[in-house]
Amino acid sequence: MKKAKLWIKAMGMILVLGALAIGCNPPPEDVETGGTEHSAEAEAEDAKEENVKSFNADVTKEFMGVKVSIAEVKIKPDRIEVGMNYENKSGQSIHWYPDQEAKAVIGDMQLDSNMFLDDTGMTVGDISDGVKSDGVFVFRPAGNKTIDPEAVKEIKLSFGEMMSEDFMKTKKVELTVKVK
Repeated sequence: MKKAKLWIKAMGMILVLGALAIGCNPPPEDVETGGTEHSAEAEAEDAKEENVKSFNADVTKEFMGVKVSIAEVKIKPDRIEVGMNYENKSGQSIHWYPDQEAKAVIGDMQLDSNMFLDDTGMTVGDISDGVKSDGVFVFRPAGNKTIDPEAVKEIKLSFGEMMSEDFMKTKKVELTVKVK
């Protein structure tokens, strides 16, 4: 009887994990991360979208020897898409999970990234020295709230804490983007 209950629980867990994996969305392909060239076709596509504000943030800051850059930002009524890249030049492995703690603040509204719904496409966790990675974070407002792209003047981004290889040093990864 115990084996049957254990088997049922295990199968239930497999089904839940499978549903979560199927529900994951790949990162948006039309947001520039700064890791590749932006095409003329992508720029023309951006111009076609209505009620969307798109710009190159051109924000770079170093945290514990890791250079973090924010490239293209797209502000839409239902989400903000942030293209980001990093390069670990610290001389050691860095522990960092930005996909678990990412959030954006605009005015008095906090938007969260959901690691189960959106795949950033970035390498996270134990990041070896010399590693470069890029991806797109998607931040959505809670419930049925919407964003007025024209009203957003500044975005405060937080990507959690980086930790040194020996876990003795930490640094919050926070950047502010002025909307252009």
